[in-house]
Amino acid sequence: MTTCLDAAGATPRNCVQTTEEVSERVRCARLWCYRHWSILCDPKLQRKVKFQIYKQFVRPIVTYGCETWCLDERSCKKLLRFECSVLLQVYKSKYPHRHPKRLRPKIKDVYCRYRDTHVVDHVRRQRLDWNQLLQCEENAWKRVQTKTGQQIHWWDN
Repeated sequence: MTTCLDAAGATPRNCVQTTEEVSERVRCARLWCYRHWSILCDPKLQRKVKFQIYKQFVRPIVTYGCETWCLDERSCKKLLRFECSVLLQVYKSKYPHRHPKRLRPKIKDVYCRYRDTHVVDHVRRQRLDWNQLLQCEENAWKRVQTKTGQQIHWWDN
């Protein structure tokens, strides 16, 4: 079983905990999508606007707390499956019901229109940013300790 450190780097986290957390995040995002489905599938709205709604509202719900996740293959598939299902519904909603592109859209076309990385790459980028922030704070704390450790008196000048 794989373990990883939590955000502060203090206690090890289990991948089972991460899988449960990913499932909970996906469930919350599905609930949000279900409540606002009329907006996401409105044929009058432009796709670009609907993709922005996904980026600004749904993706933060899914990736909340992702800095502490230890993603295994199962969690990655769950995240990708959710994102693909939402983006496909948004993409298909522009076409009439019997249109060939509505029946079988290609996921490459969807991501080409979406113009952003998929959710797993987004999670990895967030984790790297969080790690860099922790490293900067750790280095800043070391600098503060070394600066305050040496006392300079006015008569030493």
